[in-house]
Amino acid sequence: MAKFKFPIHLPDSIREKFQKNGGKKNWKKLTRKQKGIRIGAGIAMILVGGMIIFTMGKGKKASAEASGQRTATVQRMDITSSLSSSGTLSPKDTYSITSLVSGEVISADFEEGDQVEKGQVLYVIDSSSMESELSSVQNSLERNQESYDLAVEDYHEAVEKYSGNTYKSTESGYIKTLYIKAGDKVGANTQIADIYNDKLMKLRVPFLSMDAGNIGVGNQGVITLSDTGEQLSGTVIAVANMEETLSGGQVVRYVTFQVENPGGLTENMSASAQVGDFLCAQEGTFSATLDKIMVADLASSVEVESLLVNEGDYVSKGSAIFKMTQKTGDNLIRSYKDAMDKAKESLESAQSKLESTQDNYDNYTITAPISGTVITKTGYIKSRFLDDKLSVGILLGYAKYLKDENITLKNRQYHYVTVFEEVGHGGAASIPEGVKEIISVDMGCVGEGLSCTEHQVSICAKDSCGPYHYDVVKGLIQAAKENAIDFAVDVYPHYGSDVDVALEAGYDVRHGLIGSGVYASHGYERSHKDGVCNTLRLLVAYCK
Repeated sequence: MAKFKFPIHLPDSIREKFQKNGGKKNWKKLTRKQKGIRIGAGIAMILVGGMIIFTMGKGKKASAEASGQRTATVQRMDITSSLSSSGTLSPKDTYSITSLVSGEVISADFEEGDQVEKGQVLYVIDSSSMESELSSVQNSLERNQESYDLAVEDYHEAVEKYSGNTYKSTESGYIKTLYIKAGDKVGANTQIADIYNDKLMKLRVPFLSMDAGNIGVGNQGVITLSDTGEQLSGTVIAVANMEETLSGGQVVRYVTFQVENPGGLTENMSASAQVGDFLCAQEGTFSATLDKIMVADLASSVEVESLLVNEGDYVSKGSAIFKMTQKTGDNLIRSYKDAMDKAKESLESAQSKLESTQDNYDNYTITAPISGTVITKTGYIKSRFLDDKLSVGILLGYAKYLKDENITLKNRQYHYVTVFEEVGHGGAASIPEGVKEIISVDMGCVGEGLSCTEHQVSICAKDSCGPYHYDVVKGLIQAAKENAIDFAVDVYPHYGSDVDVALEAGYDVRHGLIGSGVYASHGYERSHKDGVCNTLRLLVAYCK
């Protein structure tokens, strides 16, 4: 964030040589680019000076030989040289573990310096708040699965049921009355016909209440026809709980039998019944087992093209009753297909919801992403040049977030990384035409007299160049409050930013400055993952 100037210092001997060569005239008025050139020239001149000294040494040796000094024979030998240097060792892979959820840490069974294995549990966060939500989502998925299975069954049944564009009977029996004709519209619950079935007959007779108490469903009885005395076998299918009183004062309960029709039974024929030693108190009359109105069970309305049965006909379950028009028949099948597709979409949505909820639930247990040594357990980030490293990382993280989430922004955005911010002219050029607002992602200073901490995102209200745009600062503060982002508002009288430079260069833009809190600015700096996350969250909230 700070602006620096780097003075150039050369030895006096070199400065004198430089001045003799015409450099004195422009020495104090060198441009930044010229200063770089002069440094190179200085290095070159130092190398030349070394050669001169070596040559002078050789001349002195020759003079010494001429004056009778001791000499030695030159021997050819190997010259051994060694090079040494220093550097900093750093691990190949490092990971900063960041919690994606909030809650109380239940366990953290490791310490700094511990060797951990990939997949090892590091943190367990209280997930009780998520358990009920996860259960609810699982129940929702089960319901949607049942609905989808039923819709699939209905569709396949409809394809088979309405094949040939015909509506088929749902019962077996004789048609008493037809309620539809060609040209009629038939929809859900439309009355189609009265139907009855006399292949199985019912006989309802009274037994004394005490006797009826000894008769149960499934008991076999003997049915005696009143007119012929013929006896048939019958099965008890119902025993009434309610008592009734006959005209003679007898208290009875009615028992219903089912009897296979041998071919001669008709409705209203009389018969008596006996179960074991218990004889009915009075005769009853036969009735057809099935005597009901057939109603349509259609998902959409169809038009009757022609009837395929007449009154008095016997129809079996699945027999065609009428033919529907091709158009309405196709629409009917399509309605079942649409219902199935809709149920499938709901099921997929429920599955996706469960996956995301499960992922969120899993985030309450944090495991080691790699095998290695724990450097820090606190979440602090320590390094030189965090001022710039964190800013670039946050911008890259923001870009990745937009791509991964497939987010379409309401305004065009440019993510601009400059290598000249510390020099003081990083934001002076390369700003695209039409840009109306610039947010600089830099750093927030942490120190005496300042509010920001390493855990927060700093919103700068004013720096050495003056106040930032009021509406931008206000908007950043509002976005932070609405999204529960930990932030601080500070004034930095000794610092500047790229957006300051942009204004100085003549760009007419709204400007703002945010950044993660950094302690020991331009030294061995320290920040915290919370500050980085809060800065990224503020970018997302403000720029959406």
